[in-house]
Amino acid sequence: MPKVKQASDFSSTDRWSLLNYSTHDYIAARTLLKDGQSGPGTIMAITALEKLLKTILIMNNEEIIVDGSGHRLTPMLDKLVIIDHTLFTDSQVKFINHIDPAYKIRYPDNIDPSFRIFLPSLKILEFLDLLYCSLMNRKPLNTISPNGRYFDMFFNNGAKKSSLIDCNAYYDNNLIGKLSSSCQKCAGYSSNGTSYIEWYKTSNEVKTDDNWNEPPNFNKW
Repeated sequence: MPKVKQASDFSSTDRWSLLNYSTHDYIAARTLLKDGQSGPGTIMAITALEKLLKTILIMNNEEIIVDGSGHRLTPMLDKLVIIDHTLFTDSQVKFINHIDPAYKIRYPDNIDPSFRIFLPSLKILEFLDLLYCSLMNRKPLNTISPNGRYFDMFFNNGAKKSSLIDCNAYYDNNLIGKLSSSCQKCAGYSSNGTSYIEWYKTSNEVKTDDNWNEPPNFNKW
């Protein structure tokens, strides 16, 4: 059975700390994705969202999984959609479900023979920013230590503000769609049955839509 903790196990300080560690991962994810490092950037995005979704679950008095199986985003997403269907748009649900399996590439010794995923760096950055910043600026997360969170330090220039603001479609609406469809560095991952194969290509065929499939000419050969 998965190891779980109840919401009552987390003090206000614990919740604040969990959210702060989420921001650490989020800023790291942004840095990597802006640099075109799609794989590592996506892994950090997953860990940022994991801590963020866990905090929302705790704020809704829900238990969370704290063992190795607790990294999965989709089960947390499914619970939160039932609790409050306004938290996520349909596009954001598809985004989370797409990147969630990418956590597997963090452990290349645990092979899924059917695994294959396409990770466009700037499209992931755009969707991540719109989702993460939206959730941070609405209930219940905006009730956690307002102006005292690590996230707020970046926005208020207490930390390096450009790390949060640069190329962020949430704060610059002109970037919505523009980032997703621009020429960008992409990564592909698949399995040959014994190990994961990774390949990279700059592509201008990424579209601004909910289709996360790799472009027709994007493959490892």
